[in-house]
Amino acid sequence: GLISTWNPASPPSAFTVEMQQLVDAGYQVYALDSRGQGANEPLDEYHYADMAEDVYQFITALGLEQPAYYGWSDGGIIGLTLELAHPGTLSLMAISGTNLYPDGADPELMEYFAAENEANPDPLVTLMLTEPDIDPADLANIEIPVLVTGSMTAKEKRLAYARIASHEADIIIG
Repeated sequence: GLISTWNPASPPSAFTVEMQQLVDAGYQVYALDSRGQGANEPLDEYHYADMAEDVYQFITALGLEQPAYYGWSDGGIIGLTLELAHPGTLSLMAISGTNLYPDGADPELMEYFAAENEANPDPLVTLMLTEPDIDPADLANIEIPVLVTGSMTAKEKRLAYARIASHEADIIIG
């Protein structure tokens, strides 16, 4: 199966073409909304560890055996957090536009969101301003193949696994 947690900055159809191509190729595709996004009720606070646990519980409840995972932005953070908390849950992962800590995001964008959040507090914006806090050295503990594209610094990319495995697997888009 293919699981997707999408970035709130993207339209719900951001990966529609890609997901349909995977379905047409015979894969089962799952598109998940993270906490506070899509049809989920808003909460007072959010944490990537909770979102990663949600994905882990979803995988467990459906009995998926080491699905593949794709995560863009928050979805990438969720995927890394999931595999660090539950090693071996996934078979492989690809992440795009994923930062390891708030300072890893665009500084001008972060300043803008900080000012907006001060005037009109939003728990999802607070999450973005305060998390994640992934130690790049911890990425060495991820033993599955990981393809890293976009937005990480060169150092972060070198520390992340950048391998693509070519085998049949369930796929998760995050």
